[in-house]
Amino acid sequence: MASANTPAAQSLGRRERKKAETRQRILSAAAHLFTSQGFEATTIDEIAEHADVSRGTFFNYYSEKSALMAALGDGMTKTLIEHIAAARELDAPTVGRLAKLFAGSAARLTERRDLSRAVLRETVARRSGLDESHNHTATLHACMEQLLRDGVDAGDVRSDVPTSLLAEMVAGAYVEVLVSWIMADDYPLAERLQMAAEILGAALDPQAAKAERRRSSTRARNPRVSKRQRVPKR
Repeated sequence: MASANTPAAQSLGRRERKKAETRQRILSAAAHLFTSQGFEATTIDEIAEHADVSRGTFFNYYSEKSALMAALGDGMTKTLIEHIAAARELDAPTVGRLAKLFAGSAARLTERRDLSRAVLRETVARRSGLDESHNHTATLHACMEQLLRDGVDAGDVRSDVPTSLLAEMVAGAYVEVLVSWIMADDYPLAERLQMAAEILGAALDPQAAKAERRRSSTRARNPRVSKRQRVPKR
């Protein structure tokens, strides 16, 4: 095997870097054009021209225009995963970490609102099948579960429910808010994500869970035998 310092290895490294740069240039050109004139109105020839590559070179990297949307969607998922990891490093309780994570997501999505909505629409449509959505969903749930498991260890997330189920609830609420956002132009994304973080925080709170269990136990021990009779006024 050739050493990394040999001319052949260095040449291979340059070729791989050039390929990566070309791929990113095409993707950036597509993102710019999708934002400025829309996905449907943008042609492959326009993307290739904007990226300063030939039509043939475009097809060496992407099989079709929708593949660019898929790549942009994958990039959004990767960014979210990175921010979940960053949230785990915050010096804050889990509810604060969720609030920071959701607020950051709202800011990033609304910064490039039209492109974000277009990519999310395409992503939802592309991943409508179970097989296609499984890997991304499983990755999101696993990362969210790690964040919540940190909270269980710290004592600020309830431990009476499987952490995997809690992760599904948190991820599901987050995704549902995004779906509502791409369906309604006037949907208040930042406000709803903030509210979702607060509601989820209350649901995750171990003290609130204990109080609810005590109330349930009390109701079970003292069932109401009869309802209070009301005498109608005359």
